[in-house]
Amino acid sequence: FPVTISNSRQIVLQKQSDDKQEGFTFHLEPSTASTVKGVFSIVSGSVNNHVEAILTKGEFNHVCMTLNRESGPDYLQFFVDSELFATSEDKKQIGALAEKTNLYIGSGSSFYVTGALITPQQTFSGSLDELRIFHSTRSTKQQQVYESKGLYSTQDLKLYCRFNEPSSSYSSELTDAVNSIVTGK
Repeated sequence: FPVTISNSRQIVLQKQSDDKQEGFTFHLEPSTASTVKGVFSIVSGSVNNHVEAILTKGEFNHVCMTLNRESGPDYLQFFVDSELFATSEDKKQIGALAEKTNLYIGSGSSFYVTGALITPQQTFSGSLDELRIFHSTRSTKQQQVYESKGLYSTQDLKLYCRFNEPSSSYSSELTDAVNSIVTGK
């Protein structure tokens, strides 16, 4: 986000059932300031939970949101730049999360947070570098090690999208020049 631009409510990432009773959403709240509140929410039947973090507009924010199911009741965590920003106040046993539904990036539909219906007002107007979805909790150390590295396939890595890649093609002359640098010819 450019610092001077205000934003309305936007969905960054969403996966939810048609009846809005299972799934998760990462959205941004309206803001006219240089910061914006990001909210990660989960609903599974009558159980829901959410966690919030403050993100800075106009700069890269490495964010990681987790549904931690490792010990006891489930809870949510929101990391910003590999530092734990917030943990959900509530710890609840959370069931299935809409496994056979579409995943939306940059848009979505109305959803529930703590019983209130939230409606997006515009599509996402920022940019994403990468999106990684794991079926495991990522430790702070794992986040720090891999925040700027590409990943290879692992059992718990379920989705890896790389965005903002160059879209132009390279001439064979340029490709040959790059190859000669790499191979030392």
